[in-house]
Amino acid sequence: MGLELRSRWWIVLASVLGLLVGNGPVMQFTFGTLLPSITRQFGWSRGMVSSAMVVRLRMTGIATPVVGRLVDRFGIRAVALPAIAVFSLATASVAWVPASPMAFAALYALMGLGAAGQTPLIYAKAISARFDRQRGLALGIAMAGVGLGAALVPRFAHELIGIAGWRAAYAGLGPLTFVSRLPCGSLVRWQAGREPAGRCAASLDREHAGPYRH
Repeated sequence: MGLELRSRWWIVLASVLGLLVGNGPVMQFTFGTLLPSITRQFGWSRGMVSSAMVVRLRMTGIATPVVGRLVDRFGIRAVALPAIAVFSLATASVAWVPASPMAFAALYALMGLGAAGQTPLIYAKAISARFDRQRGLALGIAMAGVGLGAALVPRFAHELIGIAGWRAAYAGLGPLTFVSRLPCGSLVRWQAGREPAGRCAASLDREHAGPYRH
């Protein structure tokens, strides 16, 4: 079966692309690249700047179980697409942050909330709803997107810093996430709404299909 439009493997491709610009590559793996420029401009210590990342991680940790419950109830698209918008807007907004540690941390807290809707759980749920056989392979390929993002996104940020400074990097990372992930979210939702294949199709359909058919 080729990778035609109806193929469930489109979910895997969408997941790779979505996780490539997910919260890990965009927020965590670029932070070390952005940190020196921010500390130089504002005169803050590295610990002060890094505390914003701690706030972000805590917000994501608190919000992720809530996001999981909302996905079960309302489906992937209803949760993931607003989260993408919040995360992208908060990321881009750091480009205009004043010299205030509180404002910087507040934007990272907002990023953390949006990031909770962009964790691998969103894609894992969509893949599990469509795959019975080869589910492990599909999940493994999808999660490779995180590694690709860790290699490529910091490089993208580094290039933007070299061209126009760290503010330009945040201004570029926000739209990159939004533009890249919105089509992925729509494709995952469209494919996840199809009847799962395999010997456990009936049970998977009862468990997973309902939330995706809004």
